[in-house]
Amino acid sequence: MSSPFSKLGFRFQLNFQFNSRHLSNSAHFKATTIDDSRKFMDYVREQCQLGFTNLQFPINLFHQMMALPRRPSIIDFNRLLAAMLKLKRLQPQSTVISLYSHLDLSGTRPDSHSMAILSNCYCHLGRVDFGYALLAKSQKLGYPFESNFDFFNTLVNGFVHNNQLPQAVELFDVAVVKLGIQPDIVTYGTMVKGLCGIRDYAGALHLLHQMNSRPSRYKSHLIMYNTVIHSLCRDKLLTQARTSFQP
Repeated sequence: MSSPFSKLGFRFQLNFQFNSRHLSNSAHFKATTIDDSRKFMDYVREQCQLGFTNLQFPINLFHQMMALPRRPSIIDFNRLLAAMLKLKRLQPQSTVISLYSHLDLSGTRPDSHSMAILSNCYCHLGRVDFGYALLAKSQKLGYPFESNFDFFNTLVNGFVHNNQLPQAVELFDVAVVKLGIQPDIVTYGTMVKGLCGIRDYAGALHLLHQMNSRPSRYKSHLIMYNTVIHSLCRDKLLTQARTSFQP
């Protein structure tokens, strides 16, 4: 059965050998006992915290994890693949998608965090539609959308940065009105920036007022006000900039 993550055509040549000079003097590291596996996974977690400088090393770690006597949980795979995404200059998104496809085909079930990471990859590749399609898969697997802020904010941000603001507004409205999601300051900040980008200052101000009507933890950040004021001034709407924030 084909994986839903393999249909995009992303391919990557993977090296299945682990370079063990990071672990021992032997030619290749191989975990043969549970204790070996634990030590190896402690090492992997440490490397994820330290960060990587290339893609090949974490790819090798991934396949070594797959070969352990007892396969690690999806949480550890998420940690490794999320660390790979920090190598932004190397554009790791298609590689991460390919590795998740390999996981899915091998029977390791993705969790809600996996879905958020995958959605982020697709959004960075300009395929927000694929990222949005993961919402249906996530719900099918039993992960409620309203409990995953990362997923929600990733999709909103993806729509905004790919010049699909109407879709971002629609998602925002559906999430808030129909699903009862309470947007956080990241969501509001992304939406305000997007609305200012298309010069919809009335919409941006409406969101700010809506945000300020919520509990104190949602109070607008100074940066949001600066975003609106800067955009108004850029468009030479100085009078509106002065009057928009008067009490």
